[in-house]
Amino acid sequence: MKHHSVYLLGFRATGKSTIGPLLGKKLDWKFVEMDRELEKLAGKTIPELTKDGTTWQEFRSLEHRLLKSLLEKKNLVVSTGGGLAVSDVSIEKEKMTFGELNTKLLIDKKSFMVLLTADEKIIETRIRETEKKSNTMLRPILDSKRAAQVNIQIKNMEELQKKNYLIEQIVRDSLNLYKKRQKLYLSLTKNIVDTGLLSIEETVNKIISLL
Repeated sequence: MKHHSVYLLGFRATGKSTIGPLLGKKLDWKFVEMDRELEKLAGKTIPELTKDGTTWQEFRSLEHRLLKSLLEKKNLVVSTGGGLAVSDVSIEKEKMTFGELNTKLLIDKKSFMVLLTADEKIIETRIRETEKKSNTMLRPILDSKRAAQVNIQIKNMEELQKKNYLIEQIVRDSLNLYKKRQKLYLSLTKNIVDTGLLSIEETVNKIISLL
């Protein structure tokens, strides 16, 4: 096998966290979920790191540093954050975004990238279902201005009303950004797997065949 690591790219709810551990087990490689690693390193959840989605600078900076360290290692299956290679957050004192810098890094290191995709309706269903099952918000709103507005609107809501409102805002925000990011995602790699068309096992086997 000519590649020594796999980086799973794609929007939230396309299956990276589901496929990654199974792929790692089949290849006998270590699985790393970047978002969870970031939370361990920071000692904060992602909603806490981003102040419920209102600021992404610290998160993107930590994410970039983690990517650099992972790219020095071998035999990894890495589930990346949805915005790793497409984020439009600008780097302070630089004329580029974290998305552009991370993409350059992945290409320079000749990383084996696989893009996981899914139909919008599938993404919507997956996000809504996982958020409903969780006791806390798993995914912050990605649009920082909208996140700030939502935080004001939910202040006086009761818990159930707040949760239902937040879920709908997260879904709407996610789908809006997914549409904007689609072309960028598709430009990252020719290795594309639609997790809405294949079973979990078929998806894992497809990625192995691409390797």
